[in-house]
Amino acid sequence: MNDDKLKSKSVLQILGLYSQILEELCSRGVLRSVNNPAADYAEYLCCRALSLQRTPKSTKGYDATDANGNKYEIKARRLTSRSHPTRFSAIRELEQDNLTF
Repeated sequence: MNDDKLKSKSVLQILGLYSQILEELCSRGVLRSVNNPAADYAEYLCCRALSLQRTPKSTKGYDATDANGNKYEIKARRLTSRSHPTRFSAIRELEQDNLTF
């Protein structure tokens, strides 16, 4: 769809398209939820590229494991024209999970 077609759509029509796109990406196994697609897509790409196994949705503290059982927390950031350079927040509850590097 070119920009002109999208600009002629109402806000509700655009949100409807967005919802349909997220649902289709979920059905194809690219996304796991209809929340922030950047996070799910990053997990998908990392797991494919590094032969990792995704954990079940909402697993606390990590997103994937490798063949040796090592755990990986995958982070992503979607940069836009409205993004401001900031530091990433710390990985939550790192000390409680006894992770090593």
